[in-house]
Amino acid sequence: MKILVTNDDGINAEGIRVLAKTLSAEHEVTVIAPDAERSGASHSLSYHSPIIYEKADFEGGIHAYRVFGTPADCVKFGILYVLKDKPDVVVSGINRGANLGTDVMYSGTVAAAMEAVYLGVRGIAISASPFIGITAGHYETAAKYLLNNLKRLLELSPPDGTLFNINVPPRTSDEINGVKFTPTGVQEYDDVYIPHDEKAGSYMLRGKPVAHGKNPDDCDIEWIKKGYITVTPIRYDMTDYGFLSRVRDKNTDNVQCTSALDLSPNSRDG
Repeated sequence: MKILVTNDDGINAEGIRVLAKTLSAEHEVTVIAPDAERSGASHSLSYHSPIIYEKADFEGGIHAYRVFGTPADCVKFGILYVLKDKPDVVVSGINRGANLGTDVMYSGTVAAAMEAVYLGVRGIAISASPFIGITAGHYETAAKYLLNNLKRLLELSPPDGTLFNINVPPRTSDEINGVKFTPTGVQEYDDVYIPHDEKAGSYMLRGKPVAHGKNPDDCDIEWIKKGYITVTPIRYDMTDYGFLSRVRDKNTDNVQCTSALDLSPNSRDG
């Protein structure tokens, strides 16, 4: 299987090294990753600056490229320009720290896999928690799980536009309690902006997850606490179909545009 491996922690991050080495034992792996950490980059693309890339050294003879851009840049540029053929799957990770619940909105790791499915390639994002105290052993647990289950996951035939978001708890393979296919929960933080350089007017965002009691038992945030690997199918189609259906079932003439003139808020003012 041809696999494009990327991440948002940068090409020198330990997680991507462990992931690429593990997958290359059975698959043809190409690494295309950011030159430096791009955590929190979400799905941003470099529209207003040129894409620069160069070959990078990678152990095991794996073909690797360093891209001076975002995780989504790496996938789009990799598939549309660098690679001769589309890969069978794009794997993004292994992220240093979890991407649970609403964190997926900000995650460059998840966005890279999302860019893959947008381009018609299967996408998988994989992360290991926690952010602090993670060891090589935790990365190996995540990488071995994916290697052993990659074919099974793809045989589930996720719909077009759907990726798998996988989170692995900080445990060895023997300590994992199992795997749960589960929805995302809500992740809240005690975010604050602290002075970075007050004279320059610059500040840094800092915060840690806080308990809030809003999550059901069946969600990724709760299952990972119990020692389970979580797998969540995520789509880039963010339409709220339930609400859309309710709106369509009601008389909504007062909020629908009935002519081109209605598109302007001042069209009836003469």
